[in-house]
Amino acid sequence: MPIQRESQHFLRPLAAYLKKICTFALKYPLAKNLSMYPTISIIVPIYKVEPYIHRCIKSILAQTYPHWEAILVDDGSPDHCPEICDEYAALDDRIKVIHKINGGLSDARNHGLDIAIGDYILFVDSDDYIHHRMVEIMIEHAIGNNADIIQCQVLRGNEEQFPKIKKNGKTHLFENNDIFASPLQHSILCAKLYKRSLWKELRMPVGIVHEDDATTWKLYFHSRRTIVIDTPYYYYYKNPHGIISNENRRLNPVLEDIYHERISYFEKQGEKLLATLSRWQFCLPLMYLNLRGNLTQKEEKHIQKLLRKNIKQFVHCHRVPLEHRVAFTLLGLCPALFRGISRLIGKASKIKS
Repeated sequence: MPIQRESQHFLRPLAAYLKKICTFALKYPLAKNLSMYPTISIIVPIYKVEPYIHRCIKSILAQTYPHWEAILVDDGSPDHCPEICDEYAALDDRIKVIHKINGGLSDARNHGLDIAIGDYILFVDSDDYIHHRMVEIMIEHAIGNNADIIQCQVLRGNEEQFPKIKKNGKTHLFENNDIFASPLQHSILCAKLYKRSLWKELRMPVGIVHEDDATTWKLYFHSRRTIVIDTPYYYYYKNPHGIISNENRRLNPVLEDIYHERISYFEKQGEKLLATLSRWQFCLPLMYLNLRGNLTQKEEKHIQKLLRKNIKQFVHCHRVPLEHRVAFTLLGLCPALFRGISRLIGKASKIKS
C-alpha cells in the first residue's frame, strides 16, 4: 500500500513533534537542555510482514516520548517491506534502514545493535506493535529508579485494536538477581527496555530457535536493578500457524540445551541458588507438557527422567513456591495421578466461577 495514501494517519504525530518535546520538557524541568534526555534505539527486524508493518511503524511514530531512533532491519524480505521501510525513513530522519541478506531473526537484531546509538535498547517485532505511551512510561521508570531493565506485561491476541490499559498498575523492583525467584520474569526479549551497556559484550545466538531464552537470562543476571510494570504496553500478535506456537506443544531439545547451559554457567560461577531456581524454571514447561498429554511414550519417559533429575535439586528450596514443590513431587512420583488431580481442580475452578 503506497504510503502517500496513508500520510494523514501518521503525519499527525510528526506534526506534533515539537509539542511532545515541550510537554516532556515541562514534565522534567531538571534537565537544562533537550540533549540531556536519554535516546532510545528501537530495533525492528523485518521479514515478510507486509500486512503488519504499517501498524508496527505507526505505533513507533505515535510515541509521546520523542527522543528515539528506529532501526528497521530488512532481513532480505522478498515482499514490499524494503520499499516501505525506505519510504518511512524519507519521512522521518529518526528512522534508519538496514538492507541485508536473510540471516534470521537473531542476525537481524544483532545488526541493529551494531549501529544503535541510544542510551537504551528496545526490540519490537514487526508483526507486533506498542502502546503510544510505552516508551515514555518505561523511560520514566528507568530515570526514576536508575534501572538497567524495565519490563512491562505483554498482551497476546490478534485483535485490531489495542485494549485500554489498566490504570495504577503495580510496579515491582528487583535488586541484583532477585528477579530469578519471581514468576514475573519471562524470556521474551521484547517488552523490555535495556540499558545499552548490558549489550556491550553480548549478542544473540544465530541459527537457533528460542534465541530469547538463550539471551534474556544473561541480561537479568547482569542487571543491577530490574523494574517490572504490571501493565501491558506491548501488543504481541499471536500467529496460530507460527513455528514457535507449534513447537511449544512438543518437547524441544534446543530449549533443553539452553537450560543446561544456563544451569552449568551458574554452577561454575558459584551461584548455587540461581542454578537451583533455573532447574525449577526448566521444569515448568515440562509440567505443562505433561498436563496437555498427547505425548509419545518416548517423550513421556524422557520428561520423567528430566523431572526426577531436577526436582530433587529444588524441592527443598524455600525460594520455590510451596505449591510448585508439592506439585512437582507428585508429578515425579506418579504422572497419571498428578494429571487426574489437576483435571479435578480445573473442573472445580470452572464450577466455582
